[in-house]
Amino acid sequence: MLVGVISDTHDAILETRNAIHLFKQEKVGAIIHAGDFTSADLLREYLKIRIPFFGVFGNQDSKNDLLEVAQGVVKEPPFYLVLDNRSLLIVHDEKKISLDKESEIVDVIICGNTHEPRIEKKNRALIVNPGEGSGLMNGKPTVALLDLEKLEAKIIELKDVYT
Repeated sequence: MLVGVISDTHDAILETRNAIHLFKQEKVGAIIHAGDFTSADLLREYLKIRIPFFGVFGNQDSKNDLLEVAQGVVKEPPFYLVLDNRSLLIVHDEKKISLDKESEIVDVIICGNTHEPRIEKKNRALIVNPGEGSGLMNGKPTVALLDLEKLEAKIIELKDVYT
């Protein structure tokens, strides 16, 4: 299964729509958001499509605004999930978990918060940080495509051509 991974969208609707378009084009089986939606309107963009969606709250998310819209698919981190027979841990800030311990237990750790794209193998886990979906800090919005069968991921820079 191919999974679309995004984080730190910070209310960037255009970039979110570009990401969703890319994920549809790539025929992902699920989308995972590693936090910092910052608005219920942005979360609604994901929930109106017909692709299974999972996410966690980030440090910039007001749970009061998002909880009503979240429909139970956005959880407090850390959030453990099994997809396609692979164990995943979703967290916004990897400093809030024991990376050494968790990387021995799960197949994939998905994180955000740093706004820096990163794919790294640690112990048995593939660590995937898709960077910033908003492009807010570096002007380059990015997402990741995660192949659960191969346990590989790649970072993709979003371009306006996806709209």
